[in-house]
Amino acid sequence: MCMYFIELEDVCDAETFDKTCHLDQVLVIQSAKYGRMSLGTCITTGYGHVGCYKDVTDLVSRRCAGKQSCSMFVTRSDQELIEDYSCDKDLVSYMEIDTNCQSGKLMSKLYLLTTTIAKAGLSHR
Repeated sequence: MCMYFIELEDVCDAETFDKTCHLDQVLVIQSAKYGRMSLGTCITTGYGHVGCYKDVTDLVSRRCAGKQSCSMFVTRSDQELIEDYSCDKDLVSYMEIDTNCQSGKLMSKLYLLTTTIAKAGLSHR
């Protein structure tokens, strides 16, 4: 039986997502959202507006999935990140990333793309 743990991590705007797996493991991105998902995260005052986000799983997967380690700076100046972003520009946004490390080797981009597509219909929780 293969067991792995999913890690949920919040990365505030202007901070860096850093993840490193063991030498015999690769990073798997279960989901990634950019926006304002909950009160109190990355801010000191709750402004009462939550639930606005963009699904950025494909973007984070392209940059990180299948690698032994990944570093990604989260910022509103990242054009791919904010493309089609509909949240109020005055909201303090952050990225919520569900990841895990699984045993495996570095994979080709084609394999990662077909795996991402195949998993797209599956529930993450």
